[in-house]
Amino acid sequence: MKHYLLFIIAILFIMFSCCKDSSTNPTNNITVVMDTHFDNQGQPSLSGWQDGYPIYGRRKSSYSFSNDIPLNGGIWSLKVFTPDSFESIMRYAVRLPQPTQSKRYRLIFASKSLLNSYCSIQFQAFYGTSEEGAFYGVSSPFWKQDSVYYNSNDKTTDSLVVYINVYSPSNNKIDTTKYVLFNEFKIEEY
Repeated sequence: MKHYLLFIIAILFIMFSCCKDSSTNPTNNITVVMDTHFDNQGQPSLSGWQDGYPIYGRRKSSYSFSNDIPLNGGIWSLKVFTPDSFESIMRYAVRLPQPTQSKRYRLIFASKSLLNSYCSIQFQAFYGTSEEGAFYGVSSPFWKQDSVYYNSNDKTTDSLVVYINVYSPSNNKIDTTKYVLFNEFKIEEY
């Protein structure tokens, strides 16, 4: 009886160890198009960001850097203050090496807002002379990771642009007690 029980256990062990999952895992076809933080070799950096985009009367941003960062967020975060005019803007443009159709893009970023006004992330795709995209309002007083999505469908996308828009509740002066922090911007194509 003992040998029979050991034999059954051995057969079951062999059966379970030889079984393989017949399903296949999909391949991970995610390409990172942009990955930027606000530090470079331990120093604060706007690397790749354009401060102030001279169109539609948008102004340069009032900003500094902060060591208040999300978990695994590097050393510095971008700290953008309420502007002294209607709106301030920062811009990051990515030219795609090969224009593509029918692609999906995801912008991932971390933010923390102590503003008393509206702040948005605008994620736009350009194809030829046209553009379209999506807005995402930033409002969490705690570090939060968010995503904005864009699907190019049949349009041939040649560049992607991320805007940080901060609006002023009043047109008088920069308020350094109200700000929003940003970190870990990444664009993925999948």
